[in-house]
Amino acid sequence: MDNLHVAFESVERCEEDRCYGSSIPLSKALDEFGDVLLAYEMNGAPLTLDHGYPIRVVVPGYIGARSVKYLKTITVQEGESNAYFQQTDYKILPEQVETEKQAAAYWDKCPSIGEYNVQSYVCHVEKGVATGYALAGGGRSIQRVDVSGDDGKSWVLAELCQPHEGPRAWGWCLWTARVKQSAGVPVVCRAVDSAGNIQQEHPLWNYRGVMNNAWRDPVPPNL
Repeated sequence: MDNLHVAFESVERCEEDRCYGSSIPLSKALDEFGDVLLAYEMNGAPLTLDHGYPIRVVVPGYIGARSVKYLKTITVQEGESNAYFQQTDYKILPEQVETEKQAAAYWDKCPSIGEYNVQSYVCHVEKGVATGYALAGGGRSIQRVDVSGDDGKSWVLAELCQPHEGPRAWGWCLWTARVKQSAGVPVVCRAVDSAGNIQQEHPLWNYRGVMNNAWRDPVPPNL
């Protein structure tokens, strides 16, 4: 069972492949705490076309690329899906890879991304009060959100509103913080999940730019 996967194929056509496809381990699909769904309604109404009508996969705690829309087939098979977006995208390549030609030597050596990493966002700041949300992959809960109004020189703890604790914390953790904002400086935040993972200041370079959860926005080198 260790090498069995559930492959999903969509009716959606794409330039890179004959159709969109992806897969997850069978163990994830069968996990009673994994909550993998086939969804045909949302909030009591049929799915809209944008959300994958008539039926889609929902894989909580995994990157969105695994929640295939416009579902056509489901196959239990040995190994991952051979689809382009499973085998030739959504992978963290070594730092030295800088071109498509260099990447070609690593696609079959690097694992596909499943769970997403811990991340947080500032949504609104007004009159010294900042609000936002945080989330973590794999059903891990958010343990802490730090908020700064002086470019990370000092931090205050946010008040969390998390409806569910791990191992099934699939939803956003909303947060609120009172913060003193320096003139012309954006408010930033960083989150810590229940496994102790914390957002770093700077991203780790990778060719596809995936899984970048740094709390500081990167500045292009020519600016």
